[in-house]
Amino acid sequence: IRAAIFHGTLIQLLNELNNYPDWRSIYGKESQRLKDRELILRFIALFNQSQNYVRPISEFLNRYNKTNKNPSSEYCNATANIFKETISMFFKSLGAGAFRPERALNAAVFDSNMVGLAMRISSGKPISTYQVATAYNTLLGDDEYKKIVSESTSDTERVKNRIALAIDCYISV
Repeated sequence: IRAAIFHGTLIQLLNELNNYPDWRSIYGKESQRLKDRELILRFIALFNQSQNYVRPISEFLNRYNKTNKNPSSEYCNATANIFKETISMFFKSLGAGAFRPERALNAAVFDSNMVGLAMRISSGKPISTYQVATAYNTLLGDDEYKKIVSESTSDTERVKNRIALAIDCYISV
């Protein structure tokens, strides 16, 4: 429904990014229900506006999509670059099992780790695949983090806390 209501440049960008090979390797086959595109939008929205997040996540994504329906080519290029660089670093560091603390891809693990690493990359401070794997495993080993990515995952404070924990972990590794 979101793709139809807010069709524009941002939806086109999501479709393009959804075909990025490293993303496809991590996510798997295309989702008939567009869950793969929604995760990309979730990353973009939280990367740019996590401080403004208010539950529920679906309304947050709708507001973000409505506000950014037809962004500039500069925005699209910068967004595509940070997504590709971040997802590629995860694929190189963790392989196709990234964001899967259990069997299925965990959206809360995905969004927080993606935003955390993207913030590190955006800062211009280099990071190695070893450091990415270390930060990722540190987060997944943290009891507080495990709780906020497994229970009430769209709660406003839990979203903000998991993103803050991930940013801190990736910036300090």
